[in-house]
Amino acid sequence: QPRVALVGDAAHSVHPMAGQGLNLGLQDVANLADTIGQANSAGMDIATFLEDYNRSRLSQVSATLAGIHGLQQLFGAQQVWAKHAKSVGMNMIQNVPPLRQRLVQAACQGVLKD
Repeated sequence: QPRVALVGDAAHSVHPMAGQGLNLGLQDVANLADTIGQANSAGMDIATFLEDYNRSRLSQVSATLAGIHGLQQLFGAQQVWAKHAKSVGMNMIQNVPPLRQRLVQAACQGVLKD
């Protein structure tokens, strides 16, 4: 079995928008540490668990990249509807603390629950 786990910029490159590259890299490291712990607890070689690590990170990174791409498209759009959507969205984020907290949590911890 392969014995390689990529983390951080070696695993994915991300547009610097919103600084998500660092957050994804930190999530990679935390997830890999958990994977190593699982292997150690089970008394098994880590290679047994690396496919699960790769699958988990692929889904998380893909979801985050899709969100970043969507934001890039929205904030780059110049149509009137897009400008209104940005304005309403930013006002909601500013004025609805639970929404703001969820967005911060998603940015720092990922958008999917493992």
